[in-house]
Amino acid sequence: MKCRRIASACRQYCSVARAQDFGISLLNSLDTVQNPDCRFCVNWNGGECEIFKGQT
Repeated sequence: MKCRRIASACRQYCSVARAQDFGISLLNSLDTVQNPDCRFCVNWNGGECEIFKGQT
């Protein structure tokens, strides 16, 4: 839940699916595009995102 709250307010959030222009597929559901979550962001880097670390 914390990842979603932070991602929805993050100006740097960009979903991996959108950044790579994958569209919707089995690996990239519509939920990951429409409902921001840090774990699906290009900046996540295994939890090393400076924005995420600064908010927790």
